[in-house]
Amino acid sequence: MKPNSHNRGKRLKPPLVDISAEVDRLRRHHVILGIVFVLVLLPVPNAKAQYDTRLYHNETLRSQRIMSTLNKYYYANLTAGSWTVVVQMDGLWGLNFAVTVRDRDTSAVLAEAAGSSISLPFTLDEDTLVNILVEQVGGISGYFNIGVYNGFDAIVASYGIWLIIIPAAVIGLIVVVGYRGRSRVRATDEDGMQVEAPDFVIPQRYRQQAETSDIRTVRLPAKCPSCGASLSQEDIDWTGPLEAKCNYCGSVVRARLEQL
Repeated sequence: MKPNSHNRGKRLKPPLVDISAEVDRLRRHHVILGIVFVLVLLPVPNAKAQYDTRLYHNETLRSQRIMSTLNKYYYANLTAGSWTVVVQMDGLWGLNFAVTVRDRDTSAVLAEAAGSSISLPFTLDEDTLVNILVEQVGGISGYFNIGVYNGFDAIVASYGIWLIIIPAAVIGLIVVVGYRGRSRVRATDEDGMQVEAPDFVIPQRYRQQAETSDIRTVRLPAKCPSCGASLSQEDIDWTGPLEAKCNYCGSVVRARLEQL
C-alpha cells in the first residue's frame, strides 16, 4: 500500500508535555526527600539505645563533656539497696544540671534533682539496671564528673575534701584551746608563790576533813593586785581564811589552796 501522498515530505510533531505538572511533581519529590532526611537526623527521645555509657559502682567517670544541645546518657547494673548518684563540675564551668534516674525495665522515675553539684540518693528493692540522664539546664558548656556509689563511698564522693578539712579543723581547734588553757594555768603558777599558812588561814570546811587536815600550803600572787608591789611572806599579814593584807598599801590579797 502506498503512503498517503498528503503526508509525504512532512515531519511528525512530538506529543505536547505539560511542563507545569512536571515541575510540581519534582517539587513534591524534593520536599519528601527533605522531610525523610530531617527525620533521619532527629534522635529518638528517651530511646534505650542512647544509654550506652556504663557506670561501674563506686567508680568515678571523669571529664564528661556536656552542652545544652547534648544530653548525656548512662546506665548501671546495681544490686538491691541504697545508692547515690553524684554529679559535680570538673572545674569552674558555671554549669547547672538536671539528673533523672529511671528503672530501665519500667521507665519509672526513681529520683530526680537539679543543681550545680548533685548528690541524688535512691533505693532499689531488687537487682536491676538503671538509666541515668544528665541534662544541662544552665551555663554554656563544660565538663563534669559522675558516679554511682553506696556505703561509705557515697559519703566520700558527696563531701570529698570536706571530710578531711572539717575533722582537721575541729582537732586543731581542740589542740589550740587545750594549749592555751595549759599556758594560762602555767602562767598563773609562775605569777604566784607558795607559802606556808597558819591553821586559821585554811577554811574550816577543809580543816574538818581528815584527808585535807594537813593542808598548809597556799598560793599568793607574786605582786599586790592594788599597788603592784612584789610580795613575799614577810610582806603580808594573814587576816582570815585565804586572806592577807599587803603591808605596802593595806589592800586585801586573796590566796588559794595549793592542794585539795
